[in-house]
Amino acid sequence: MIQILLDADVARRRPDKIIDDIIAYHARRKYDKFAFETNQFQEYMAEVLHKRAKGKLNIEQIKHSTNKFARIESLQPLVKNGTIRFSKKHGALLEQMKFFPKLKFDDALDSLEMLVAIAQKPQKVQIYISGGGSFDDSNWYNDYRKAFGWPPLFSE
Repeated sequence: MIQILLDADVARRRPDKIIDDIIAYHARRKYDKFAFETNQFQEYMAEVLHKRAKGKLNIEQIKHSTNKFARIESLQPLVKNGTIRFSKKHGALLEQMKFFPKLKFDDALDSLEMLVAIAQKPQKVQIYISGGGSFDDSNWYNDYRKAFGWPPLFSE
């Protein structure tokens, strides 16, 4: 699965500004889920974000107990083989990748690792099918199977 990074806002700012910016990004992108590290103070920030977003932002809280260096390093093969793709507008993030681990701040890389971990989790999928049209309603699965290449339910 190819993962394309759309936004990488890595500017350093105050917590209230971070929350304002997350809500603004969500208004523009309509995120299905927003991962938020909740070790220490960030847990309080996640609570404030949830309240300020009035429950309209699905926040997945992440508490890390594994080594940050190893988590960030695990991105390397995904970047190298093109699974994760970037835009030139992600200059600050790409700069962090270039000089990792010899830099003062690696928060953007840590966030990227969280994003990749969330994206790679199996997701629950719901399919809603409304009737009508020219296909045989009594055999809707076979129509969809043929159209989308789904496997047969039973061997034919």
